[in-house]
Amino acid sequence: MPVLVGGQTPSAELLDRGNSKMLKRMLVLAALLGLTLGTTGCLTLNWHHNRRHVRKVVDQLQELHMDVDKIVFDLDRNPAE
Repeated sequence: MPVLVGGQTPSAELLDRGNSKMLKRMLVLAALLGLTLGTTGCLTLNWHHNRRHVRKVVDQLQELHMDVDKIVFDLDRNPAE
């Protein structure tokens, strides 16, 4: 068990808080992975195939952004962006 300054050992509460934080990080990572796989539709062992799916999702999000800019803010597409 680790020893803190002054020879004290961390309480079980501190250790539990660390485990809880790690569990939350793992759940967020799993959720992001599930979201990525869910939006692309399939997963293969071929990275080029998967990259095409991910690129398509990114392109569609950019188109959605431009549509929102046009409809909500009446902004035309800026070629400099």
